[in-house]
Amino acid sequence: MHQEKPKIGNIFQKSVLLLLICIFAIFSLIVVKLFFLQILEGEKYRQKSEGNRLKVFEIPPVRGPILDRNGYILASSDVSFSLYIIPSECKPVMATTKAIASIFGVESDYILNKVKKGKAANPYSPVLIKKGLNIDQITVLLSHSFELPGIHIEETSKRAYPLGDFMSHVLGYVGEVSKKQLEELSSLGYKMGDMVGKMGVERLKETTLRGTKGGSLIETDALGRMVREVTKVPPVNGETVSLTLDYRLQEIVEAELEGIRGAIACLDPKNGDVLAMASAPSFDPNLFVDGISGEVWNSLLSDPNKPLVNRVVSGLYPMGSVFKVVVAIAALEEGVTDEKEMVNCTGSYRFGNREFGCWKEHGHGPVNLRRALVESCDYYFYEMGRRLGVDKISLYANLLGLGSLTGTGLLEEKEGIVPSTEWKRKTLKTPWYPGETISYAIGQGYLAITPLQVARMFSAVSNGGLLPKVRITMAQEEENPKEVKLPIKTETLRVIRDALWGVVNEPRGTGTKSRVEGWDVIGKTGTAQTRSVNIVEKDINRVPYHLRDHAWFVAAAPKEDPQLVVVVLVEHGGHGGSAAAPIAKRIFEWYFRGNTG
Repeated sequence: MHQEKPKIGNIFQKSVLLLLICIFAIFSLIVVKLFFLQILEGEKYRQKSEGNRLKVFEIPPVRGPILDRNGYILASSDVSFSLYIIPSECKPVMATTKAIASIFGVESDYILNKVKKGKAANPYSPVLIKKGLNIDQITVLLSHSFELPGIHIEETSKRAYPLGDFMSHVLGYVGEVSKKQLEELSSLGYKMGDMVGKMGVERLKETTLRGTKGGSLIETDALGRMVREVTKVPPVNGETVSLTLDYRLQEIVEAELEGIRGAIACLDPKNGDVLAMASAPSFDPNLFVDGISGEVWNSLLSDPNKPLVNRVVSGLYPMGSVFKVVVAIAALEEGVTDEKEMVNCTGSYRFGNREFGCWKEHGHGPVNLRRALVESCDYYFYEMGRRLGVDKISLYANLLGLGSLTGTGLLEEKEGIVPSTEWKRKTLKTPWYPGETISYAIGQGYLAITPLQVARMFSAVSNGGLLPKVRITMAQEEENPKEVKLPIKTETLRVIRDALWGVVNEPRGTGTKSRVEGWDVIGKTGTAQTRSVNIVEKDINRVPYHLRDHAWFVAAAPKEDPQLVVVVLVEHGGHGGSAAAPIAKRIFEWYFRGNTG
């Protein structure tokens, strides 16, 4: 059977059709790919393209300076250089981060983690790697710039504390924002690497000092080199913050604390302005500016002397005999005694089955309120405490500002403890025992107060009953009235002030070492026990340091027109009259005689 051969025309037509189908399929694939690239992922690749061409660099503002009340510079800003890496350009990332780590002598994982976090957030945005580059580091980085793709060195500013540890607890310090802080501050424009106030005025006035960031949009070529600046928004620098403190008085105060642990606060009793505030030992805030090492940070935290604690506002101490001023006011106001009543001090006060000793072993004999304050008779105030009861005493302590924030706004300030029956029931789940009131009446027991609260209390006593709101910056916001008129009789305060004059100026007064001729200093000494059992030892050097009493002295001058209140606390200093009162004397002498304005 003969088979018909296929026609050449049919074969050609089929070939053309197959070719057309292939072309159509290829064209369809191209269309689909273009649709995928341009429509579905167009924005992604547009951003990537722009990122390769345009770089955004933030321009940090210069942090505002901090000045004393007379314009003396306490904190400023210096020119600095910082290293940034753009994650998208950092290739190969492992080799680059290892090379940079070797220059700075740190673990490469530290830098690698920063780059990875930055890449996850925005691969085209510069990531801060290191602040405060020195000239040697800059030279090495620039000489290897072609081997270290993605690095950029930017001129910035950094915080500077030209006086080192001077006034460090007041100023505080700045440090890199922590992850926890970032959760709270990200809505305000903060991001990793930004500096933020961590303590003191730096933290209190962060929003004023910080300023507003600017930015620069830079066009780069394929190698990441700058072609031109497309646009620039300049930063707004931080504002100046002026303190109420006087640099010259602060010098005197800090010199008095050299070599001891303690705190001193000086207030203007008329308006509550802090004129000096010092805590010892101190620290150098410059340690934190470029990032503090873990070793140094741990050494500061573990130091038994607690240099980071501002004892003036954060230190909590029993007041000792300084608290007798409060009890004396309460006793007169509540009518449980008067200035004439005599109480016979035998040296030992019996309450229930316990004996409470007076500091004078054989007693003071018959004493009235004035003599009890002048000679700091414990027996007299044991009796007043019994008559008043814990809650009446606490009422007047609270009235005089004890156990409350003073108004500085410092976030590290503590309220302290003014105990009461309700406080003990809620806090310790136990009732208040009458015997505890006896110790409480001389400033012992659960009472825990800051030196600044004592200064505020004494301001009200010395100025005639106006409890001021304490202020540390000149433009501090007034959320509350500046002062509160206390519901205490003028006559009561007159009697108390007359007795406090005797503490300093009469022969038997416990504060005679603070006397300044011609200036009528009034004051009160305090010796606060740090242990439950008293150690009878006249030579303080024979008592272990950690068992020695804290020494207090609080004073104001002049008596009739007070211009300065001084509180001195010497930790484990022994007796307030011998350890703290002479310090106050020297401060008053400078203020009224040596201060030439």
